[in-house]
Amino acid sequence: MATLAVATPTEYYYEYVTVPEGEEEPLAVAVPTLYFLLFALGLVGNGLVLLVLRWSRGGRRLVDTFVVHLAVADLVFVLMLPLWALSAARRHHWDFGEPLCRLSSYVLALNRFSTVALLACMSADRYLAVVRQLDSRFLRSSRCVRLTCALVWSLAALLAGPALFFRRVDALGVCSDPEESAAFQAYALLTLLLAFVLPVAVILLCYGAICLHLQRHCALTTNPRTHARRRHTLKMVLAIVSAFVASWLPFAVCRAALSVVRLLGVELGAEQEAGLKRALLLSSCLAFVNSCANPAIYLLLDRTFRRRTMLLIHACLGHRLPAQDSLSHSHTHTTQTNDSRPT
Repeated sequence: MATLAVATPTEYYYEYVTVPEGEEEPLAVAVPTLYFLLFALGLVGNGLVLLVLRWSRGGRRLVDTFVVHLAVADLVFVLMLPLWALSAARRHHWDFGEPLCRLSSYVLALNRFSTVALLACMSADRYLAVVRQLDSRFLRSSRCVRLTCALVWSLAALLAGPALFFRRVDALGVCSDPEESAAFQAYALLTLLLAFVLPVAVILLCYGAICLHLQRHCALTTNPRTHARRRHTLKMVLAIVSAFVASWLPFAVCRAALSVVRLLGVELGAEQEAGLKRALLLSSCLAFVNSCANPAIYLLLDRTFRRRTMLLIHACLGHRLPAQDSLSHSHTHTTQTNDSRPT
């Protein structure tokens, strides 16, 4: 009989699962492969988002500021994935030193706090644009949006701080959190509250108010083109939020269940313990898929982003842009620079 370590980089819990000699645990191969794949997709996708919006920064919409910060958060996160992939491939033995162990935990926590806070801000921006458009000019100005993003990063950096304290390389050489610590379990539950439950509640309230408003006033709009543009951006933001919730909800449930079990001192059977930790591992893999989902959503749902991407590709290849596309790009650059309504 042989043993294999199974771990999740999200919390670095590990267990030893007994398997017949010579048989490989499928997750020991699948998990590192998935991390490398997510690294490649996240690096290319989020890098493309930043490149496209940087190249067309003169024609940015207000929502693009949030998109840029989301891409930065995901890009920084996926840069840690090769370390976790190499560790998972070596039975989760950590060969990169304790500073990188602590830093990887901090980057993950920073990503979780900043991403969900930015999504909540995007939802609030949609609420202001659709429901309170007449008295939200200051809140929806470029300066206010930039200040909001700066505040989000500051708060996320502060709330992620305890991750540096808890994470360490243990006696077995695994980069892990102190699972037996009540303080850590309490922090894990607090993280779920602040980085999932409360922001998602804000998002649901915003979209609930938006749906009610659209239902009541859809026929009263004075500018059909503006109304159509806002509904289009609303659909894109809703898709991004839905992808985040679908990716992180299973992990939040598993993480909460494990923390409650630890805090209450509930004794689980060997199969129940292994099943819960396996569920935590699989749900964390699903959560990490979100780091490369947003660029795909932009390409599928955002016509403006898709057009900008094609223009950038033509420019990089040295192709002469069609007159209509050049005019369209110039028009976008001119009108959106002087119009803070873009949504």
